[in-house]
Amino acid sequence: MKRKFLAATYICFLPGLAFLLITFYLYSTRYSFFENANETNGTITKFIPAASKNGTVYYPYISFVTKSRQQVEFTSCVEKKSFNNIEGSKVKVFYDPTNPEKAEINGMYVFSIDPLFFGFLGMFFFLIGFWIIFGEYRKRKKK
Repeated sequence: MKRKFLAATYICFLPGLAFLLITFYLYSTRYSFFENANETNGTITKFIPAASKNGTVYYPYISFVTKSRQQVEFTSCVEKKSFNNIEGSKVKVFYDPTNPEKAEINGMYVFSIDPLFFGFLGMFFFLIGFWIIFGEYRKRKKK
C-alpha cells in the first residue's frame, strides 16, 4: 500500500500540481500582456519558412506602426502549415507600449492553447493522484 501511495504521489499528484502551476504562470503572464497591450493593425510582409518534424512550417513576419509612429517588425510565434493569409494581408497586432518589439498577432493560439494544454494535463494527473491518495487514506482510516 505504501508503494501505491508513493507512486501516486510521485507519478501523478506532483507532476499534475507542477502542470497546474505552469498553467497558472502561462495564463497570468499572457493575461497581463494582453491587459496592458496596445492594439493596432499590422501587415504580413513575408512568411519565414522553418523545418519541423512534419515538414516545413511558416512564421508570418509582420510590420506595424505604434501609436508613437515607430515602425516595428517582428516574427510571430504562430506557425502555419499553409498560407491562410497572403503577403500584404492585414492582421490585428498587440504590442507592449514600453517595448514594442514584444508583440504578437491576435489569435486563439497565442492566448489559450498552451495554458489549456498544460491545464488539461495538470487536472488529469492531479485528479488521478488525488483519487489514489484519497483512496489509500480512506483504507488506512478504516483499519
